[in-house]
Amino acid sequence: MTNWCDNTMIIRGKEKEVKKLLNMIRGDEEYIDFEKIIPIPPEITKDATEIDFKSWCMENWEATGNATNSSLVVKHTRPFEEAEILFDTPIGCPMPILKKISQMFPEMYIRIITTEPNMGWGVV
Repeated sequence: MTNWCDNTMIIRGKEKEVKKLLNMIRGDEEYIDFEKIIPIPPEITKDATEIDFKSWCMENWEATGNATNSSLVVKHTRPFEEAEILFDTPIGCPMPILKKISQMFPEMYIRIITTEPNMGWGVV
């Protein structure tokens, strides 16, 4: 049985940049899609077993799968804007995702808070 983590990603910056980031990371069904940030190589999606897929995800995303059950809260405080993306991940805190977004948008404040309620741990 998978342990699910609750995540809150806080993004703060100029309104135009926050919107650009949110559009860039948005998936078809979720407000955050890890594949938009760190893409899965085609050979993993096409030829890999489930174990290979989860291993790749853990190694590159620090979670065994993509974000799910996401929601978005946006707060306007001109000229700045703050967005919170709430989402679930299987097993871990997706620090490589946070690091990659921070590299792509170095002028923005980006933070993640992750908790795993069943195991009783959290990361800020």
